[in-house]
Amino acid sequence: MNVKIKRIIDSEKVIVKTSVGLLAGIWRSEYDMPPIGHEYSIEIDIKTKWEELAKTRLQNVNSYKVNVTKEKVAFRGMIDGFEEGVIFFRLTQACLIMINTDFPSCLENEWYELTVDISSVEIWPIGG
Repeated sequence: MNVKIKRIIDSEKVIVKTSVGLLAGIWRSEYDMPPIGHEYSIEIDIKTKWEELAKTRLQNVNSYKVNVTKEKVAFRGMIDGFEEGVIFFRLTQACLIMINTDFPSCLENEWYELTVDISSVEIWPIGG
């Protein structure tokens, strides 16, 4: 997923602009915090298990979205599939997030809104 650095929250957290809204999380790079305005290709990790996430199954929704509110990030996306111990959550056509699970309580192609603490979201720049 391609993003642009919007704001530095503190010594480890950033807000980035994506094609589907604003995303916040811990910046995971071997280098210093990124400069505002720079663009990166990233991967996203959610460190909270599926069973522990605040989630809402959505009806009649077919658009991706991400939004930051206070200390939370709201992700709206689709269940893309499963593998043992992992749910694949699609945030955009180009962004697939793997979420650990003990018992997947959802079906493929269902849409969900997930609410996650910013401190449980990790943003990994590709190549840095």
